[in-house]
Amino acid sequence: MSAPDDVSLEYDNTDADARAWNRYRLAHTPQGRHQFAFTSCLIGFVESLALFALFTLFWPETGAPGRLGLALALGVAIGVLFYLFGRRTASDKGTRRLLKRNHFRAFLGPTRVTPGPEGLRIAWAEGEAVRHWSALSRVVPAPPGHLALHWSEDEFSLIPERAFGGDAERRARFLALLDHYRTGGEIAGGAAALMAFAAPDAVAPAQEAPGGGAPWWTNREAVDADRVEAEALRQRAGGDRNGTP
Repeated sequence: MSAPDDVSLEYDNTDADARAWNRYRLAHTPQGRHQFAFTSCLIGFVESLALFALFTLFWPETGAPGRLGLALALGVAIGVLFYLFGRRTASDKGTRRLLKRNHFRAFLGPTRVTPGPEGLRIAWAEGEAVRHWSALSRVVPAPPGHLALHWSEDEFSLIPERAFGGDAERRARFLALLDHYRTGGEIAGGAAALMAFAAPDAVAPAQEAPGGGAPWWTNREAVDADRVEAEALRQRAGGDRNGTP
């Protein structure tokens, strides 16, 4: 079966998309979940120390073991409550901090996404990068209003649903084209097959640079390493099916 018509998506990434990306990372990637769990534990520990100091100041007549036990119990409770209900607040606060530091500079603004034989090409104001189809593991809805393409457990791309302009047929054609290239040129069920193999509880995406950062396509070293690996595989296979020109 021949490939469907090429579908390119053009849209502007905004601060709201950056917040959505960070929320999704904290909730749906092992790296993000571990980071948030560590932050929650740290908050509980700091609160325990602060409460113990307050109890010592205002209730000196209470024994130290009693003050320490109460402070630890309250600190653990605060940490658990933060872990259960504070993810969105912590994510948005972290995103605002990263935006002020220009970590999302390459993420924001006009973006063009084009599926092609060599991979998913993503172009932004300062350059472009290609992700190879062999790395695509799943595609899942990413509320509110995004589509997540997972390349590894801690790496993903987030495409806003508004990029399809409310056109369900265009969205289906885009997913069918992803499936076409992912399966090596045969459309094995099109969009329905692609969404069927996407697990609802999938973990995903983009790995930050040290100290926080923007999504994968700003990491040129990772993109170049992926390109070199794909070229080596192409040469061993004697073809250029997954290689980069």
